[in-house]
Amino acid sequence: MDAKDILGLPKTPFSSSLEKKSRPPKEPQRKPDGVSREVYALTGGVGMAPLMPTIEASHLKRRPAAEKEKLNFLMCIASNEYYLRVRKRESTVCHVVLCCELNILAHVAWQWLPFTSSARSDNLQLYHWVRVVNGVPPTGDYQFAKYNKKVDVLKYTDEEYEKYLIDPAWSREETDQLFELCERFDLRFIVIADRFPTTRSVEDLKSRYYSVSRSLLIHRSRSFDDVSGNPLVKDSYDAAHETERKRALSALLSQTKQQERKDAETLAEAKRIMESRAASKNVDEAGMPSSSDNAMVPVDGVSPLSSTHPPLTHPNTAANSSIPNSLRTVILELFQIKSYS
Repeated sequence: MDAKDILGLPKTPFSSSLEKKSRPPKEPQRKPDGVSREVYALTGGVGMAPLMPTIEASHLKRRPAAEKEKLNFLMCIASNEYYLRVRKRESTVCHVVLCCELNILAHVAWQWLPFTSSARSDNLQLYHWVRVVNGVPPTGDYQFAKYNKKVDVLKYTDEEYEKYLIDPAWSREETDQLFELCERFDLRFIVIADRFPTTRSVEDLKSRYYSVSRSLLIHRSRSFDDVSGNPLVKDSYDAAHETERKRALSALLSQTKQQERKDAETLAEAKRIMESRAASKNVDEAGMPSSSDNAMVPVDGVSPLSSTHPPLTHPNTAANSSIPNSLRTVILELFQIKSYS
C-alpha cells in the first residue's frame, strides 16, 4: 500500500508532458530578404539586427502630467490661442475653464536692407540682414556706431606755439604732422611711428605729444588746481623710464631656462638674507636694556656710549652684494611700471 492507495488515486503514472510545463512550439524564423545565407548562418538565425531602428512601446516612459500640460500649453500658443485651465479636486463644486484668444505671435522675417552709419562722414550706404517684425523695419542709427570713439586731440595756435611749445629737438612742421597723425589714427603710436615722415622712435613721439598737451592744459587753465587731477598733468610721460622698462622686459622675456633658474636661486638667497637680517634685528632689539632702568651716568664728562667701536658687519652682507644689477633693474621695472598707451 502506498500513498496512491490511501488517497484512492489511479496507479497509472503521470505523463511527462503533464509534469513539465508545456512550452509553445518555436516558429521557424525565415531568412530576411537581402541577407545572404552565409551571413544569416553566422548569426545562428537568432538576434539578427533589424534593418530599421525600432522601439517597443513598453520601453517608452510615460510623459509626466506636468510635461503634458506644458506641451499642451505650447501647442495652444502655436495655434494662436491661449488656454488657461484651472482644475480643482473632485470634491469641489466646479472647475474654472478660462479660454481667451491673444495675438501674441508676431510675424518675424529677415530682410536684406540698406543702412548708413553716423560713424562715417562719407554717407556710405551698405546692406545687411535685418530682423523685421510685423513688416516694420528697425529705425535709428546703425547699432554698432556707438562703439566708434574718437580721441579729443588738443589744437594749438601760432601764438601758443611761440610762447609755450618751442622745442629745439622738434620743428614746427614735425609737431604739426605729429598732431595730425595723432588725430587721424587715435593715438595709435605704433601706426603713427610707421607713417611719420622722419625717423622717430615711439618714445620720442609720445614724449612730444604728451609734453605739448600738458603745457596747453596748464597754460589754458586759470589755476593749476583746476587741471591737477588730469592724467596728463598728474603723471608726466618719462621717455627714459619707458625705454628702460621695455629694455628690461625684453631682457626678461629673452632669458633661457638656465638663466631663469639662476635668477630664481638668487631671489631665494636674497629672501633668506632679508629674513635672517630681520630675525637678528629683532633679537638685538629684545636684548637691549631700556634707558629708564639702566641709565648710565657719565664719569668725568665722558659718556660710555661715546666710545669708538668698529662698525658691525652682518655676515650676509657679502652675499647680498652678489645679486646682479640687471636682476634688480628687472624686478624694479616689473613692479613699478609706469607706461602710457
